[in-house]
Amino acid sequence: MKYGYNLFSAYTIIQNGQDLIKVMGTLKEMGYDGVELFLPYDLTAAELKTAAEEIGIRVFSSHPRMYRFFDNLQEEIDYARQVGMETLALPHIPDEDRNDAYYRKVLDAIPQWKKRCAEAGLQLAWHNHDFEFQPYGDHACLMDAILEKEPGLEYEIDTFWTTYAGIDTLALMDRYKDRIRYVHFKDYVGKTGPGYMDIDFCAVGEGLVDVEAIAAKAVEIGAQWVVAEQDLHKKDVLEDARISLQTLRRLIDAR
Repeated sequence: MKYGYNLFSAYTIIQNGQDLIKVMGTLKEMGYDGVELFLPYDLTAAELKTAAEEIGIRVFSSHPRMYRFFDNLQEEIDYARQVGMETLALPHIPDEDRNDAYYRKVLDAIPQWKKRCAEAGLQLAWHNHDFEFQPYGDHACLMDAILEKEPGLEYEIDTFWTTYAGIDTLALMDRYKDRIRYVHFKDYVGKTGPGYMDIDFCAVGEGLVDVEAIAAKAVEIGAQWVVAEQDLHKKDVLEDARISLQTLRRLIDAR
């Protein structure tokens, strides 16, 4: 099992490429094996590849914004290949686009996106939030429609959002175990209202998510990476990263 960190978690302390390199170096010193890219900032693919190699950390995937898949997919593919990534992940549909027409547009595009990624030697994955588990058409939920649309699409399961949506996360991991290589972990201590900004996020292991059971299931299904992520912070960003890694190693290394 390898330990990854999604760099969206550190967006508040990364303003440019040099910040990105510095954060990657700190994550490597903590013991992380790799990172998922949020933004490249001002780094070319060659610069990022060289920096990652010098640090000894792997940039194993990227989470481009959704519009990039429609408008700039070849640029994302080329960048990923040059850096040495293995996966592009479809990360998030903005609130304003969460409607049937846009969902149909995405569903229709996924097979072609998958084909183009495969031709370039890349995997394509879907990273869920909570909205995908609302009913959708003839399907129990949008997530089912997404995964049924393209059997070759991988599923990067975000176990915080499945928990938050009230889904049986362990059963879902069993159901799609052959499509899950990356398992995302994040945690929260509660919420003060109905909105996203009302969620009180915390380091993995400090909150309400049953990360122990999820970690055991990740090992059982043969996941390759567990990935720490934290949307908002009350403490130092990198201290949260350290605590999250410490928790994941404690739960996984002994198995």
